[in-house]
Amino acid sequence: MHRDAGVGIVLTLLGGFLLWQSGKIPTPPFVPIGPAFYPRIILGVFVLLTLALVASGLARRPGRRTWSLPEWLRRYRVIILTFVVFGLYTLALPWFGFLLSTFLFTVVVQWVLGRWGWQSLPGVLAVGAGTALGTYLVFEVYLKLLLPRGTLF
Repeated sequence: MHRDAGVGIVLTLLGGFLLWQSGKIPTPPFVPIGPAFYPRIILGVFVLLTLALVASGLARRPGRRTWSLPEWLRRYRVIILTFVVFGLYTLALPWFGFLLSTFLFTVVVQWVLGRWGWQSLPGVLAVGAGTALGTYLVFEVYLKLLLPRGTLF
């Protein structure tokens, strides 16, 4: 059994448990689509994808390829850096607020994913500003949801 099958089994069990627990979310009597609808859709897709991972893992032969730590870090550096940037984004939200934190997050993630250089800077800044402003307009203005303001700005 390939390790993907093992990881898929664990994730399928986790997704199934969360899907089962979503049935315990109370539904108001006069609401046609309750608050559990969206989590059930997401968890259903998650379970289907993890079952596909199990199937592909069972179809593969187990590989014995091992990497040293520096080779593993080099291979997965973009993924690791993206998680680090996301962690810094969640830490920056209370201080810098949603708009500035989201702008900086989008710009830095684009840089981590490979859009660097002076020629791509206007596009990177435009995507960052558009993402921050667009999500602000949708959530704060249209949906009337309060987004973090930030203590510094």
